[in-house]
Amino acid sequence: MPPMHSSLAFEIHRLADCLTEGLRRELFLTPKPGLVDLLDAGSHPDLSLSLMLESIEFVAQGYRTFAAALVRGCCAADLVPVGRALENRLLSTFGTNTHKGAIFLGGLLLCALAHNGGRSHHLQKAVSAVAAQILPQHHTGATHGAALRNQKAATGILGEARRGLPALFEDALPALAAARAGGWDHSQAGLAAMARLMQKVEDTTALHRCGPSGLERLRSDGARLEVFLLQKVDPAPFLLAANRDYMRLRLTMGGVADLLAMAFGLSAFHHRRSCHASTAEVTAA
Repeated sequence: MPPMHSSLAFEIHRLADCLTEGLRRELFLTPKPGLVDLLDAGSHPDLSLSLMLESIEFVAQGYRTFAAALVRGCCAADLVPVGRALENRLLSTFGTNTHKGAIFLGGLLLCALAHNGGRSHHLQKAVSAVAAQILPQHHTGATHGAALRNQKAATGILGEARRGLPALFEDALPALAAARAGGWDHSQAGLAAMARLMQKVEDTTALHRCGPSGLERLRSDGARLEVFLLQKVDPAPFLLAANRDYMRLRLTMGGVADLLAMAFGLSAFHHRRSCHASTAEVTAA
């Protein structure tokens, strides 16, 4: 494939930056049951806030590598071995798969935007199209999600990807938009998106650690959180109590966290594009 036009290249790099911003926003959203946040490491005694920040910087370099390759004219299939190597380096560097899901999802979204000619409209269809191209090549290795899929217990994030990430595009992003339109602050909007994802995502990290009851707990707690937010009741006491329960049960929700980060990133991308378009219109006038 030939190199990209400069305007498309700019959009690809902008999305890479926004996805990194999304990872930070997800990390800083507090409190999040079972997940690393500003208060504690949740159900992950092997992780910490500082380690997660270092991991995000590592992933940011990976996103820039993906973007540069796409700008040079590489296709999605060309990036599969690049992503796999990045995942391996992540594990060897940090001793854990901290942001493995974020590498896959971020790379998928960058490839989808390139596939779509830089247009954010119909990006969900582009995600599904790219997933169909790369998933036969994407070796998941000995992950918990892969083991569960082999047992036909769950389709996990790869099943989501094949469907165009419906939990991201049809649940999390609309929840963010509705919350902001209603005048909610960034934290409340983030919790609203998290509540929707908790109810919708087939989170294989929860299934691995706690089985179907763990997934049911996520869905129940997501529904309760949504009610608190809609009724304008402070959700912090509920979330803190849930975090203590999750730590005791070892329950977590890594799939929810990954998709929430992508929602933050895509939302920032759309916002920056709209601001740029508005500025261009004013300048032209």
